Amino acid sequence: MKTIIKDIFFDLRMGFGIKLFSFKKSLGYYSRMKDALVGLKKNGYCRLEKYYTNEEVDDLHNECIGILDKSEDIFSKDETIRDSLERVEGEIKIKHIHRISNKLKVYTNEFFFILISFFFCGKPRIPTVFFNLIHDGSFEHKSVPGKSKVRIGGQWHYDQLDHILKCFVLLDDITPETGGATSIVNGSRKKFRHITNEKEKGDYATDEEINERETELKKLNIITDTNVKNLYGKKGDVFFIDTSNLHRGSPLIKGVKRCLWLYF
Repeated sequence: MKTIIKDIFFDLRMGFGIKLFSFKKSLGYYSRMKDALVGLKKNGYCRLEKYYTNEEVDDLHNECIGILDKSEDIFSKDETIRDSLERVEGEIKIKHIHRISNKLKVYTNEFFFILISFFFCGKPRIPTVFFNLIHDGSFEHKSVPGKSKVRIGGQWHYDQLDHILKCFVLLDDITPETGGATSIVNGSRKKFRHITNEKEKGDYATDEEINERETELKKLNIITDTNVKNLYGKKGDVFFIDTSNLHRGSPLIKGVKRCLWLYF
């Protein structure tokens, strides 16, 4: 019952936001806000193409690589960043980097993002910022050795049943040829509530448990060939996603994928 009530208020907030930004006919700010809210409400994700310019992407990229280069020193000084680090072969996710970068705060605390969080979450939220890098062995750095085989968050999972807003900014092009896209199952949040331990197993599930879970999801027609959306895009694109839906990081085929994650 509590979840149903929350869903009702979510639909009301998002519907109000969509109507509000429909009054202003424009190809700019108002149109983008409406598109973002419509996409999140209808599909659980939206893509804002070319949100950042190439110069801004380069600025973000250089800031993140600078943090990666100084990561060992950062870990020794900041326990929150050190203890929340996720790293597997060929992939790293450094969390809470807004704590050490005023530049990232300026980029990610902009009013457009905060306003989306207001309609989505019911109150404005300042995001926490993560840097994620995945590579095929071609990126040589002591902090990210090897090459990507098993992805962080590579199994189908959801974060919780309540609507959860996250955003990622692509710092590289992601295509079917490169792989490494974030994948989401459209409209899945309402279909799998009765599947126990889905969230708890996550990336720690055994291969047998993973196969059993995916078989069950397919039997229940939750994952089909038509409702899985791979979020491909160009560098500078911004994606907002509702991670109460099933989602995962798909395998990297080649190259390097760098992106910023914003958790609201």
